Amino acid sequence: MKNLILSAAVLLGVTFSANAQNSSPAPVKVKVNVNLNSFQSIEIGSGATPSGEYGDIVNLTYADANDYRNGISKNVPNQLKVSSIGSGYKVKAKLSQAVLNRTSAEGAQNIQANEILEIQVGKNLAGATSGKIVTLSGVEFTDLSASNTGSASVLDEQLDVKYFGKPIPQNKLQTYFNNVGNKSLSYTVDVLYEILPL
Repeated sequence: MKNLILSAAVLLGVTFSANAQNSSPAPVKVKVNVNLNSFQSIEIGSGATPSGEYGDIVNLTYADANDYRNGISKNVPNQLKVSSIGSGYKVKAKLSQAVLNRTSAEGAQNIQANEILEIQVGKNLAGATSGKIVTLSGVEFTDLSASNTGSASVLDEQLDVKYFGKPIPQNKLQTYFNNVGNKSLSYTVDVLYEILPL
């Protein structure tokens, strides 16, 4: 009788055990959607030195006769950082106003920006003396056609910006300085950049 009760208990335990293994819960299924949006962005790059409200400040300084005769330039490596997902891009620039405003006490009140300022945007401009150099003359965006064309996507692409002070002829120097004596003149204008898809 003991054997019969023991056999029944073992059989009952095996039955419960088998039922427990067969009744595990069904898996839960979750769908994950991944959405990739196209966009364009432009921001200050790693080569810039932000100052106050400005992403960078560039100084073009004419120091001697050679500078006035031949012009000057300053390359800012990696000044801009662009992303364009889904298409190529173009970079445009405009001035806050069509003139350079005097910040010094002496000299002409303002100078037409297109008489002095040119800008080039692209990659590896350190030794560049040619390429798409654009004279900025006003408050309309001007196409600088940076480095990417076609349908390639780029993420955080760093671009150099090269600023040019054009040669200044004697008649313009006489107008700008207007016999101020041995004094320096200073002028300023803001440059604004934007990115657009191709």
